[in-house]
Amino acid sequence: MNGHRNGKGRQIFYTEDENMDEDDYVEFEYIFEGEFLNDIRHGEGKLYNKDYILIFEGGYSNGLAHGKGKVYNDNGFLIFEGEFRNGLKNGKGKDYFRDGRLKFKGEFINNKENGQGIEYYHGDGEIKFKGEYKEGKRNGKGKEYRYGVKVFKGEFVNGVRNGFGKEYYPQNGKLKFEGEYLNCLRNGKGKEYYFKFGNLQFEGEYRMGERNGRGKEYYYNRVIYDGLYINGIRVK
Repeated sequence: MNGHRNGKGRQIFYTEDENMDEDDYVEFEYIFEGEFLNDIRHGEGKLYNKDYILIFEGGYSNGLAHGKGKVYNDNGFLIFEGEFRNGLKNGKGKDYFRDGRLKFKGEFINNKENGQGIEYYHGDGEIKFKGEYKEGKRNGKGKEYRYGVKVFKGEFVNGVRNGFGKEYYPQNGKLKFEGEYLNCLRNGKGKEYYFKFGNLQFEGEYRMGERNGRGKEYYYNRVIYDGLYINGIRVK
């Protein structure tokens, strides 16, 4: 229309090299098949690599991915499906490992995980983490899992445990520890519990993952030590 591409069409994008002669073989980089508006990709379309393997299908706006779409790797496996805005992942989506297994499901802002999401283990597909994200990292409240069992519930900052949380034994799901964390280590006040019956084992202060400061140690609900700890060792 008026000399511009408008409507459905097919466009081949070639390698550009200013040193090439007119008779040199020119290899194309990728192919687009879909809708145009004033020479710009706009509407539904599909993008193929030079081996004519589909690498993207979905909506476009002003030449960029926009709306719902799917991304594939060079082997043809789906690696993302979801919502786009201005060429970036924005909205709900799913990330996949390179072999097509589900890796992450949740919300994105500008290509990074933001909001609620779920991570999955690659091998068995079990849930690895469920909770809140910001700027691509775990931030806020969340739960960690191992072999289908919850092993931690608490607060995260910049991808690691920070703040109050609870650990659980993966063998039976019983409470193992509850207290404060700093950069994934126990730090501050906390309580430990025995594996079998869940009785209180220790309560007191921690620093850098070790018992440090005042604390009490228990055996079958009876106090067996009440005193000072340094680097996990009792100090009489």
